[in-house]
Amino acid sequence: MHQLHNLFSGVQPMPPEWRSMLQEIQIITRALPVLSGGALRDWCHGKPVKDLDIFLPCSNEDMLDLDQWFLMTGWQRTQNIPPSCEGLNEVTAVVGYSKLGCTEVNIIFLAHDVDLSPLGVASRNDFGICQISAWVVRGEWHFEFTEAFMQDSLEQTFTLLREGDEARSLRRYERLREKYPNHTLQTPLIPPSTPTYFN
Repeated sequence: MHQLHNLFSGVQPMPPEWRSMLQEIQIITRALPVLSGGALRDWCHGKPVKDLDIFLPCSNEDMLDLDQWFLMTGWQRTQNIPPSCEGLNEVTAVVGYSKLGCTEVNIIFLAHDVDLSPLGVASRNDFGICQISAWVVRGEWHFEFTEAFMQDSLEQTFTLLREGDEARSLRRYERLREKYPNHTLQTPLIPPSTPTYFN
């Protein structure tokens, strides 16, 4: 955690309900749930967090068990969809939940043939600034992040690093511009002749 404190001197403690959520999911599934992406990006940068993206290996049994637990504890299902991004074939399902007074949760099930380690999960995020993961072991937070995460954070950029679904990533960047007005878009993988509309 000291590296994040060095990079983000004003970072607040992780909300205890996030830890409780990961611990409960691990008890139910006996798998390691990994929090990654936008929630950690926004937490590090002092921005409001919209939802938690929690990644797990694909399992129909775990999907059913988690759904039962969420519904029994007062959560409502907000989405239950197959892969929404044609370029992200490793996503087998996304199930979202909401509960009054709680941060929304998306459970994202990944295929078993992808790198399911925390760093592997972080690295699959499209923008460098999103390439950070967290998980809980014996009640303590652990973090992994890429060099691209540090570079984007220090340089105030959104560097698009993933090929295959660029149009969706650019639409998402457009929505994030209000939250990150001082950050600029970098698209090293898109040929200069291709319009990005947001530069």
